[in-house]
Amino acid sequence: MITKMILATMLLGLVLGQAIPATPATPATPATPATPATQASPATPASPASPATQATQTSTQPSQDTTLKPHNLSGSTIKRPCKHNV
Repeated sequence: MITKMILATMLLGLVLGQAIPATPATPATPATPATPATQASPATPASPASPATQATQTSTQPSQDTTLKPHNLSGSTIKRPCKHNV
């Protein structure tokens, strides 16, 4: 009976572990070098239009965060202190 419980627990862990499939390794795309117009030069004085230009450039950049994050399976995000029985 105990062996069946252990095997069932191991099987459940295996099934839940496979819920998020691993992505196959894909070849990295080569990074394109920035053109001189988009490179920031620290030696040149800033023009009045440069903050707006920088804001548009950063908004068009793709997100670099490609990590997979697991979903919150418990449904609760609030951490409460443990209440001990007295």
